[in-house]
Amino acid sequence: MNIPVTTALTIMKEIPLSEVIELIDWKMYLVTWDFRTTEARESPEAEELLQDSRDLLDRIVNENLLSLEGAVRILPASTVDFDDINLYEDEKRDHIYMTLPMLRRQIPRMGQCPSLADFITPLGEIPIIAGVDDYMGFFAVTAGKNVDEAVKVFPEHDLYSPLLLKSLADRLAEAGAEYIHKKVRKELWAYDSQENLNVEDILKVKYSGIRPAPGYPCCPDHTGKKDIFKILDAEKTIGIQLTESYMMLPGASVCGYLFGAEKSHYFPVGTIGDDQIESYSGRKGTSVSEIKRWLSVNVND
Repeated sequence: MNIPVTTALTIMKEIPLSEVIELIDWKMYLVTWDFRTTEARESPEAEELLQDSRDLLDRIVNENLLSLEGAVRILPASTVDFDDINLYEDEKRDHIYMTLPMLRRQIPRMGQCPSLADFITPLGEIPIIAGVDDYMGFFAVTAGKNVDEAVKVFPEHDLYSPLLLKSLADRLAEAGAEYIHKKVRKELWAYDSQENLNVEDILKVKYSGIRPAPGYPCCPDHTGKKDIFKILDAEKTIGIQLTESYMMLPGASVCGYLFGAEKSHYFPVGTIGDDQIESYSGRKGTSVSEIKRWLSVNVND
C-alpha cells in the first residue's frame, strides 16, 4: 500500500499536447478507420492516413486548435460485504463519502470469480492483505471542448479534414487518459514513482495498476460514470456533462476508475444471474428493470 501524495481534487488545465501525442496508440487509431488487419495497417492507404494525421497534429499544436483538460482524485477506501467499496472523505475515515457497488463474475474462469472490490482492503482487515490497497482513484479527461470551433478552420468543401480532426481528438483523449494515469502512478499516488517504461511498454499495459471505465467488461454498468462525475465535480472543473444515456459531452472524453493494487487486473464479469441482479439493484437503490436495462448484455434471461 502507498499513501497518495494528495487526496485532494487535482485539476489539470492545458495538459501539454506535445507530451500526450507520443502516447497515441496508432494501431487503435487505424482500427477506428477500419484498417483492422496487419496487412491493412501496413498498406499505402494506411501510411497516407498516418501522414495526413501527423501533419494535422502538427497544425493542431501550432495553432492551438484543441486543448486537453483532466481531473483526478484519490480517496481512502475499503471493501465492505465483499462487493461494495466505501469511499471516505479524508484519512480519518470517520465519514463515508460514497459507497460504490461492484459486480462479481459468477461463472468461474481459471478457478476465479473476481470483483473490482477484491482489489481494495476489506474493512477492519488487519494486517493489510498483500497486493490490495486502501485507496481508489477516479479520473476524467477531455479533448473535445474546442472541436466544433476547430473544424471551422477548414474550407466548406473539405469533408476529410474535419473527420480527421474529430478522430484525432478521440485519440488525444485516450492518450490523455494514459498521460494522467502515468502522472498518478509516478507523482500523485506515487505507488510506482520509479517507473521507467518506454511508450511501447506503456501501450502494452506493462505498468502497475488498472484504469477500467464504466462499460468495461469488469464494470459493465455505464451508470457508474455518475459517481465519477460527482467525485470530480467534472461538469464544473473541466466542463464535461453526462446525457441521460450516460454519454459524455463533449465527445472525445474519457473517465474511469484507478486501482493501484498489485493484484489488480482486468477481467470480464460475463453473464449475471437474477440473484446478483437483485442484490446489485438493492445496493444501488435502483429497480431491477433499470439495472437490466443497463446490463442487458450481461443479463441471463
